[in-house]
Amino acid sequence: MFRIIIIFLGDISWELGSDIFSRWTVLGHWACLGSLNY
Repeated sequence: MFRIIIIFLGDISWELGSDIFSRWTVLGHWACLGSLNY
């Protein structure tokens, strides 16, 4: 559930173009991919 929220926030941040928030959610995307793969 939490992973889905992070991905959703990541998509919004890219659309808004917020640098700080985008950097944080980029880590969130990688964390989600890592946890899904393992």
